[in-house]
Amino acid sequence: MAITKKPNKRIVRFTKIDAKKKKVWGVVYSPLAIDSHGDLMTSEEIEKAAHGFLPKDLTIAVDENHNHIPTWSKIIESYIVRAEGDVGDVGAWVVGMQITNDGVWNKILKGELTGYSFEGTGMRRKAEAITAYQRYRIVNLAPAEDGHTHLAFLEYDEGGRVIRGWTNEVNKHKHNILYNTITELSDSHRHRLT
Repeated sequence: MAITKKPNKRIVRFTKIDAKKKKVWGVVYSPLAIDSHGDLMTSEEIEKAAHGFLPKDLTIAVDENHNHIPTWSKIIESYIVRAEGDVGDVGAWVVGMQITNDGVWNKILKGELTGYSFEGTGMRRKAEAITAYQRYRIVNLAPAEDGHTHLAFLEYDEGGRVIRGWTNEVNKHKHNILYNTITELSDSHRHRLT
């Protein structure tokens, strides 16, 4: 795992910084969020990765921007979000870290390091193969008045009804899906599902 500043195509931010104790918390991976490689994971896959990480005793295997040089910072907390209102979406992997390296801490305070990047391997597969009833779908939204659009990530129940959804970030904003056909208001506009 690396402490990193991600490129603009996927912004990851620490959700909490305790300056007195030199501790930071943030989301490592959120369900159905497109990562910097164009991939995504379900909440089940994220939980498997998170639960596989701790038994390998990698809690001190933290580097900076994947340079593989230990910072000697330590993971002090690791959990899966189970309820709305936490620092991330339900199913997201959250990590708390004690920063012991003064150089790394100073970069965090300056905004040069802003979040986490999980390094690992996996097997790519088509999203349609997740379940027989196609639990997850990625769809295009109708354009807003200024012409921009988003990809929507939708989760369905077995009856084909949308359980929840959200969009990717475009023009520094994103939307949650409120109903089957419309997004919540964000940046003074909404989108409809096409």
